[in-house]
Amino acid sequence: MSFKNLTWLANVFIERGYGDIENKVDLKSFSYWKIGGRISAVFYPNNIESLVFLRKYLAELHINHLLVGKTSNILFTSSDINGVFVCLSRFISNCDIENEFVNVSGGASVPWLAYKVGCHGLSGIEHVVGIPGTVGGLVYMNGGSLRKEIGSNVEAVTVIDSLANIKTVKNINCNFSYRHSIFQEQNDWIVTVNLKLARNNSKLIKSEMLQILRSRRQKFPLKLPSCGSVFKSNPTAYEKVGPPGLIVEKLGLKGKVVGGARIAPEHGNFIVNYTGKATSKDVAELVNHIQQHSNRVFGLSLETEAKYLDSNGQLHCLSDYIQANGTDI
Repeated sequence: MSFKNLTWLANVFIERGYGDIENKVDLKSFSYWKIGGRISAVFYPNNIESLVFLRKYLAELHINHLLVGKTSNILFTSSDINGVFVCLSRFISNCDIENEFVNVSGGASVPWLAYKVGCHGLSGIEHVVGIPGTVGGLVYMNGGSLRKEIGSNVEAVTVIDSLANIKTVKNINCNFSYRHSIFQEQNDWIVTVNLKLARNNSKLIKSEMLQILRSRRQKFPLKLPSCGSVFKSNPTAYEKVGPPGLIVEKLGLKGKVVGGARIAPEHGNFIVNYTGKATSKDVAELVNHIQQHSNRVFGLSLETEAKYLDSNGQLHCLSDYIQANGTDI
């Protein structure tokens, strides 16, 4: 990545009033895991025009880049990253409601959205109230909880494609499945999401969300930095042994420590930065340890829900990357 190109892009971005920029950002302060080196810059665009501008020129100038929200599902390398983030969560977080239809920006907070539509008597996404991400990331991962997924409520998604064109992707073309969408395969930026919800009593909706949050506080280690659930569930493993947390528990690995990282004693599918000084290698070694033991004891191959961002700003499935490159990440 050319420093000259990045400087030119940053200057034009600011001159046009397209938003804010932070340089040499320490990703320990940016990451939910509190792990990472530094990234060259983070752009905070403030409208669609600024996003189209960045999409066009980041590609033309060959600057490594990644669109992010709250990064709650990403493990950053502890090395410095040669690239930039385009972050939606600071400015682009609008939400418009008309009858049972909701048009929400990709940068909007997921818990905020669940609460907002619930106050309007709209039901269907109560299950996401405890997920600490943005709407764009939620749709990208087809996230959810309680055996539910956001994809069942998505009508359409507006994206900016790799050629900086704005286009709409209907639900039928999103290829939603468990923790998967077509956006993981196509390099599109999710800008807005159209949801269809159902009418219900707002008090009942809020009561259900409060119960979900209480349950999460009881089950999950929410006071320590983590990415939430590390491994995906899958039907074969679920039928043979159970969900990932139970698999880890039956392997006797809850509480295991590597460096500053630990498999949470409260829940086996959480890896926490319990000292505040964990590295990406510490987490990778625990992930690898769980995978190896799961294969040896149960004959099950576990795939991570968590992603990994390497030093060139490229995003990978964490478990696939470890399998191909080892744990020295």
